[in-house]
Amino acid sequence: YVSIGRISNNQKGSFVDTDNIKRTYIAVEHFITEHRFKRIGYIGIRPIYSVYADTLEGYRSCLKRYGIEEDREIIYLAKDEDAEEGYKGAKKVLSGSPECIVVMGNIVLNGVLRYIAEQKIDIPEDIPIIHCSELPLVLPPDIQLTQVRQPVFELGRYAIDILLRQIQKKGKREQVVLNPEFYAGSSCGCKLRGGER
Repeated sequence: YVSIGRISNNQKGSFVDTDNIKRTYIAVEHFITEHRFKRIGYIGIRPIYSVYADTLEGYRSCLKRYGIEEDREIIYLAKDEDAEEGYKGAKKVLSGSPECIVVMGNIVLNGVLRYIAEQKIDIPEDIPIIHCSELPLVLPPDIQLTQVRQPVFELGRYAIDILLRQIQKKGKREQVVLNPEFYAGSSCGCKLRGGER
């Protein structure tokens, strides 16, 4: 078998994954280098799985690299991938007056967007956002998200290639980690709209 997503080191199977530390690192670094923000909020998910641990590590390591102290007032870790948790996270983080927010997770983002809409907060004028995941389930038509995405097509292609090699030649365990893709929308405050780089 080939897993899409990292498996534990004691398992013998192959996997294809995205560098999830880089996903949030890229988002935070974009806010720091392109927009000169320092109070960067984070709404993610408790590190119950490696993907959530990695994205939290990416956020923290980028702040550390640029000499920015972590502020717990503008960090919220949801109990799980849940819209209500995203709503609570937005309420908590925004009360700490961040300059911008990095959001991890599709369903969490839906809750964040609902709170922002209820409070009549404008994206990106009042609060710039970068989303570290794929497209959310529901997206208001006036929001063009800046995202750091998994290369979904490539994940599937590599997984099938590895699987076929193992079926045909009984290949050895393979571990492939792909780079995430930055998609520039307008939600981060950039004038650049709709393009990968």
